[in-house]
Amino acid sequence: MIKGPISARQVLRDAPLINHLLKQTNAEQQRLAQLKKLIPAEIAAHCIETHLRGNKLIIFISSPGWASRLRLLSPGLAKALGVVDIQCRIQPPARQKPKVSNAKKTPPRHSLVGAEAISATAAAIDDPQLGATLKRLARAVRPKSSLGARKK
Repeated sequence: MIKGPISARQVLRDAPLINHLLKQTNAEQQRLAQLKKLIPAEIAAHCIETHLRGNKLIIFISSPGWASRLRLLSPGLAKALGVVDIQCRIQPPARQKPKVSNAKKTPPRHSLVGAEAISATAAAIDDPQLGATLKRLARAVRPKSSLGARKK
C-alpha cells in the first residue's frame, strides 16, 4: 500500500525504459570521451556524438571536411575502440539564438554638414534621377534638430 504521493523523480528513476536510456546515454558519452582521447584535438573538437549499432560505430561530426579527416583515421580507431566499422555522418551544430541585449541602441549619427554635402552634390549632378535620389538621401540624413532651421 502506498503511504503518500510519489515524486515524479522517483517514478522516472524506477521506470525500466528510463534506466535503459540513461545507461545507453552514459555509455555513448564515455565512448565519445574515449574517441576524443584517441584522435587529434582539432578533429575531436568537431565530434558531436557517437552511436553504437551492432559492431558499427557511427560518429556524428560537424562538417564534411572534418569527417574526411576522421575517415582517414578510422581503420586504426576501429581497432582501438573494438568495433568492426566506423561510419561518419554530418550533423551541423545547432544554431544558437542571438543574444538579446537590453542596452539602448544608439541611433545613427547624421550631420548637417553631411546632409548639405549630399544636397550640393545633388544640385551639381546632370542626371535628374540621380539628383532626385541624392536630394531624398540628403533629407533623410539631415539631423532631426535642424529640419526646421535649414530646409532646402
